[in-house]
Amino acid sequence: SINISYKTASSSGSSSGGSNYSSSILSANGTNELEFTDIPSWATKVTLIAENILLPQTDSNEIGSYLEFGGTSGYLAANSYAYNLHYGVLQNDNSFNSGLAEVNNTPYRDAIALYGSGAHQNYPILSQVFITFQKVKGQDKWVFEGSASNRMGDPSTTTVDQKWFNSFAGSFTSTEAITKLKFYSHEGAAYAAGTTNYTGG
Repeated sequence: SINISYKTASSSGSSSGGSNYSSSILSANGTNELEFTDIPSWATKVTLIAENILLPQTDSNEIGSYLEFGGTSGYLAANSYAYNLHYGVLQNDNSFNSGLAEVNNTPYRDAIALYGSGAHQNYPILSQVFITFQKVKGQDKWVFEGSASNRMGDPSTTTVDQKWFNSFAGSFTSTEAITKLKFYSHEGAAYAAGTTNYTGG
């Protein structure tokens, strides 16, 4: 399942001085895209938790998941998301490598790539995601940080069992209120919603 919760700024009339919280939960199973359209325009913090999101085996294409934010006029334009992704990968042979991932030597992306790589094909991928977005007070900017824990493998063998962990830190700017987000599968060409349906989550 994928859960988003949002927090609104404290109300001056609240005796407790606290904030308001609400959440939505959707199942990813059987679909290649989930869209949350009930984020209130006054939300100041959004948290996304994705549990046991499973993309099935493909014959040759890269698969992965992406996330985008938008408002009443649509989703943010290309190159709206500025962030770095730090990864650590435990390979099938137990060797380990890590580093910073950028596309075309730039931190600007059309969407937030939760996971996806040309090496991640031919086997299913199971992922857990936790990422929080917070609006900067008095600005149009949102900042975010979070992580995705992923596992690619063949359930019938122990020789194909790759694990990797991605952590994110970045920002985006929206001149209109954020009211929706889209979580979708990827197959083949970058950022294009694929035909691969989630089989878990």
